[in-house]
Amino acid sequence: MKRPCFAILPLITVLLMMGQIVHAFSLDLDDDKDLDGQDLSIFQRKYADGDMTGTELAEFADRYGQKYKKHLKDVMPTIAAYAVDGNSDQNPKADGVFDAMEICDQYTKMLIVARYLSFDFTRSYELRGLYEYELPITLYEPEVIIISATLQLNLESPPSGRRDMSIHAYLADGFAELADFEVDNEIGTVLADWDLEIDVTEYVQGIADPTGYIGFIVRSPALWYSQIQNYAKFFNGIPHPAFGYISNQLARLSIEYEVFGQDSNAFF
Repeated sequence: MKRPCFAILPLITVLLMMGQIVHAFSLDLDDDKDLDGQDLSIFQRKYADGDMTGTELAEFADRYGQKYKKHLKDVMPTIAAYAVDGNSDQNPKADGVFDAMEICDQYTKMLIVARYLSFDFTRSYELRGLYEYELPITLYEPEVIIISATLQLNLESPPSGRRDMSIHAYLADGFAELADFEVDNEIGTVLADWDLEIDVTEYVQGIADPTGYIGFIVRSPALWYSQIQNYAKFFNGIPHPAFGYISNQLARLSIEYEVFGQDSNAFF
């Protein structure tokens, strides 16, 4: 979907500082179907050629800008958990079916992502992490354009072994289940150091009929050598009991969006 261009806004500021007064201008924005900012470029050229005054340009750009209001919404997880496949007497080797789950429902309980294979290949395990977020349903109203979405997960410390992580996404329901950890829908890979940050815009934009929740599975890379281990501990997104959400201890989904029309403040 095409998005409006705000390159003209710095020019508006300059014009207002010069004392330009905004007054009525003939263009009717309600009849304007061009939403990619092309009209702004056309009228900027008109101003450069002397075909329109700075006042008229400022008025048009101001009215155009009022049609779109930019917002940023940080969504924190409603649930975080990790699950293990293998590493038990009954199931000593990972087989792709997860056997047990740990809900990270306390501030101090970290979400673990790991993979291990013994030297003699007789024992292996994998731990995957899960986050689910409740999406404001108004993000999918016709008046709203989602510009970007970023998943940011902070680590307790740098992970050991390989630091590349695979992110898988799914439509969630607000409850963690073992089957969720087996979701195979990779939307990207990312290098995790002190935090993990990945652009998930395309997936979030593509949700046509939202259920209200979106889930992400964090998986460590496959191990090609038996002597390599991978282990990482992520914060679960629960706020500190005394200080609330603390920088570098977050697990958030940040969504930038625009609302078309004059009543955009009514959305959030």
